[in-house]
Amino acid sequence: MARSIATQVDWDCEVKTLFRDQNLGCRLAVSQAISWFFENEPEGIILEDDCLPSQSFFWFCQEMLDYCRNDKAVGAICGFYSNELDYKPNASFFFSRYLRVWGWAGWRRSIEG
Repeated sequence: MARSIATQVDWDCEVKTLFRDQNLGCRLAVSQAISWFFENEPEGIILEDDCLPSQSFFWFCQEMLDYCRNDKAVGAICGFYSNELDYKPNASFFFSRYLRVWGWAGWRRSIEG
């Protein structure tokens, strides 16, 4: 189903795809796909295949990618939160030491070490 969706993008953009002929397992497939993505793009959004984010998630990621681009203390922008101790309910965003991998954005520098 994911292949079908990816190949039916109908808006004006370049679509790059990485389709596998065999199942590599989660560990290898995900790490290789993220590496491939950042070899092709300087920054962007990573989604798990079973996530359906709202439009506001994409706007938030774009704004925060721009805002934090040069802040090396920020490794990723996460679109998911839970009731953590560092959660600030009245803030438009907050810092956390936890990466939520269901939907996140980052930069090539995020995975380069």
